[in-house]
Amino acid sequence: MARRTLLLIVLILSAFLLTLHMLALKQFLYFSYWWLDVLMHVLGGFTVGLLACSVLYLNGLRRKTILLISIVSAVFLSVFWELFEYRIGMTFVIPHHLDRYIIDTISDLVCGITGGAIAGYIAGITMKR
Repeated sequence: MARRTLLLIVLILSAFLLTLHMLALKQFLYFSYWWLDVLMHVLGGFTVGLLACSVLYLNGLRRKTILLISIVSAVFLSVFWELFEYRIGMTFVIPHHLDRYIIDTISDLVCGITGGAIAGYIAGITMKR
């Protein structure tokens, strides 16, 4: 897959994620559809993983290296996003429900990393050698 193609896919996915996130916040969709949060974190990790692959243009690297770079990128963004959500007060932490917050945060991180792993796998098998 060519670098321009990857960048175009990343741009389209980013625009889609931003639009869907803004709509979900405005319409309270995250409260109506529990799976939307999961989908957004997986797509976010996927997009970041593809972005890392396209920026570094990993031509000639082994598939395991591409996968690792994509996963590490998704880990960093996922952790950053969770800290950002907490900092701006988007977490709705209630003291007696702290266990729910921890479980939600861990599942968000796992979803983001899974998206990054999927992106790394796809990039590893589709990039020109």
